[in-house]
Amino acid sequence: MLGCSNINLTKNNQSTICKTEPSWVLNPPVEDNSIYGVGIAPVNFNGEQAQRKSAIAKAVNEIASQLNTTVNSQTITQAVHNNNQASTATSSVSFQTVNGQKVSAKIIKWCKNPSTGKLYILMKAIK
Repeated sequence: MLGCSNINLTKNNQSTICKTEPSWVLNPPVEDNSIYGVGIAPVNFNGEQAQRKSAIAKAVNEIASQLNTTVNSQTITQAVHNNNQASTATSSVSFQTVNGQKVSAKIIKWCKNPSTGKLYILMKAIK
């Protein structure tokens, strides 16, 4: 298994390649007072930037879930009936806050599997 280098995506846009899923995906680091999150994103039809944003969002959500997280959800359903035809549309929005504070994290490791196209990101919460 190839390890991934410590690279910050905002500083270096070169891809780090991993031929298999990195070991830290299932076994993120365990340190006192540190919280880690892993984000995995498949190929995105909107390009690499969208794929990167998806993986980062997933890692940050994982970090938030390990903290005292408050989740507020709102679902809106709209029904329309016109000339004997009916249709419905549903949208859902979810907000996460951690004790009323913003979740901040930095990228520790990342890599991309050229065979599957999956992007793996390991992030650490910043206090």
